[in-house]
Amino acid sequence: RSEWRTLVTEEGYLHPCAAAHSALAWQLEDASFVKRLDVGEGISAYLFEAKGRAVAVLSPAPNHGGLRLPKSKDVRYSDLFGNPVDAGTELGTTLLYASAKKLPQLTQLFGK
Repeated sequence: RSEWRTLVTEEGYLHPCAAAHSALAWQLEDASFVKRLDVGEGISAYLFEAKGRAVAVLSPAPNHGGLRLPKSKDVRYSDLFGNPVDAGTELGTTLLYASAKKLPQLTQLFGK
């Protein structure tokens, strides 16, 4: 027993947020931060790039102005836990990942 548990419940099982940490690590492993973009009112996109892939982490403020995920054959979306999300879906209140093979595919969607 320890008072300093991280991502583990009192019963010794993984806390549900461990899945979110895993998804984040999966998306950003070996990637370098490139830049931050203002996508809309209260919505930021943090762009990362690695060899052969790019990721935009869409981070909405609690009362953001709204955003429908743009459709693109080159971009896949996933939620906080790594589950697929359809293009055209309204951005909620948790972060989302947009992934593509090349950074320009993301900057075309989210850049201004």
